[in-house]
Amino acid sequence: MFKKLLFVLLFLSSLFSFSQELVNYTPIELKNNRDVFQIVNNDKKEVTLFVSDKIKVKAILLNDKMQIIDSMSVKRPDRKKFAEMIGYNSTNSNARLFWSSKDRSLILSQFYDFETGKITAQETTLLIKNEKVLQNFSSKEKFYILTIVTETNTLKLHVFDQDGDHETKTITLDNPRFYTKDYTKTDLYGIFEENLLPFETPFSLQNIVTENPTSIADGAKKRKCYFSDKQITITFDSNVDYTQVLTIDLKNFTISEKVIRKPIIVTQTRSELNSNSFYFDNKFYQNKKRSG
Repeated sequence: MFKKLLFVLLFLSSLFSFSQELVNYTPIELKNNRDVFQIVNNDKKEVTLFVSDKIKVKAILLNDKMQIIDSMSVKRPDRKKFAEMIGYNSTNSNARLFWSSKDRSLILSQFYDFETGKITAQETTLLIKNEKVLQNFSSKEKFYILTIVTETNTLKLHVFDQDGDHETKTITLDNPRFYTKDYTKTDLYGIFEENLLPFETPFSLQNIVTENPTSIADGAKKRKCYFSDKQITITFDSNVDYTQVLTIDLKNFTISEKVIRKPIIVTQTRSELNSNSFYFDNKFYQNKKRSG
């Protein structure tokens, strides 16, 4: 796949073939604390590469032969306000890059217009005082920030379109059936709040990109999500006997829930068992085994 052609920027300044033959390069004078972000346009076989240090951001547009089509640079956003690059959406060869404060309450979108050579920016303040941020999702047309409202069954999607405009979608789950790992009935907030240490902290949600190889560590997480342009699928596997599933429709912003029972293994105590699931190609794959 086209994404697999990208190799850690090939030292951030040069582009080499597998034989180490120099194909093309552009000088990038960067200070310490470098960050890298990429946007892949599979339709046009292009990649927009963002390389940032504490002073500036350089955007490099590459074709399918890893040749530089164009590049632009701009002063890095204020580090005290915007800690990191978190997502994108795109229009043709142009890209909109999203920066965020640590708590996601302040968002900056930078639009890189390669046709005019101009870069424009706009700030958005998110009212998320009573919300916990769960995950971010990027697509060609939209950028999403998913949160849960404290001690409720309500999720919110903060949606940014290709123009950088923002709207909030509130999604409430009626009469949920959620259980923790010890079979205690809880609400949606409670199942995200559950402490699954040593590997998963409360409100952690592992984003799985099935187009790319998934590491064993990521696949073993008990709270996972799977994003497509049409829906977000969230799975919970903290309970050894069930996979609990939420599906968010990104067209109508509705939500559905289901519980899928895992295979039965006769044992003296449930503490001897371990189980998990993986969602791929619209199918759920479950496994369950004795520990040790």
